[in-house]
Amino acid sequence: MFGEQHDGTSKRTVNVLVKSKMLMDKASIVVASPKLTEVVYGGELRLDCAAKGDPEPRVIWRTPSKKLVDAQYSFDPRIHVHPNGSLTVRSVTDKDGGDYLCVARNKMGDDYVVLGVEVLTKPAKIEQKSPRSRQEVVYGGDLKVDCVASGLPNPEISWALPDGTMVNNEKQRERTGRSRRYVVFDNGTLFFNDVGMREEGDYTCYAENRLGKDEMRIHIKVKSVASPLPPQTQNKTQTLTVQVVYGQNLTCHATSTLKQPLLTPGFRQ
Repeated sequence: MFGEQHDGTSKRTVNVLVKSKMLMDKASIVVASPKLTEVVYGGELRLDCAAKGDPEPRVIWRTPSKKLVDAQYSFDPRIHVHPNGSLTVRSVTDKDGGDYLCVARNKMGDDYVVLGVEVLTKPAKIEQKSPRSRQEVVYGGDLKVDCVASGLPNPEISWALPDGTMVNNEKQRERTGRSRRYVVFDNGTLFFNDVGMREEGDYTCYAENRLGKDEMRIHIKVKSVASPLPPQTQNKTQTLTVQVVYGQNLTCHATSTLKQPLLTPGFRQ
């Protein structure tokens, strides 16, 4: 709008209207993992959740335990949120299964997606059970019995001895005296040296994890080393009638393992 000229003075008024375009967009998730992800117990879990918006949205995760984590904070060192929004969990346990909520947030609004996770596990099972329920070991020798087990999570191996004592990797560190000769290796093998008669009996291997328990029993027979047979003594008596002329000598020849031969009484050599 322009003004008019009055008394030699010119005045002009200009009204300017400025229109601005708002380029800010609400946060929205554009890439996400499948609705259900399977992961093996002890493995690594990865969930994707990428978002866009203006201003750039912040990605926050809620775990199955209802706790929040993001790129700046994590209550568990196994859990990490990357700058692109992805979530990783190392050394997965059965407690990491469940629903994960990914939230993309900026001041214009939120977006979210729920992602399910199933942790694959297996109950404890003893593999290749010994076809023999009985095993012999020589007195004073070494006893070695295998117990190979599998499962997710890895099962703990324990042995029950004939006297009812339980031994495993943890308890054997606390044993003293006779029981120290028993060793349970990481692979489940039971070893014992200098076997005596008191080691004879039933041994039971137990494999156990959170999902189940399995067992294997074997009977140990202790045998002594065979000793040579004792000397055999032969006592044979023979009667022999001999006719001789009066006044002549009678000679008797005898053999023996003794230093001096034994002669039948009544005869002269």
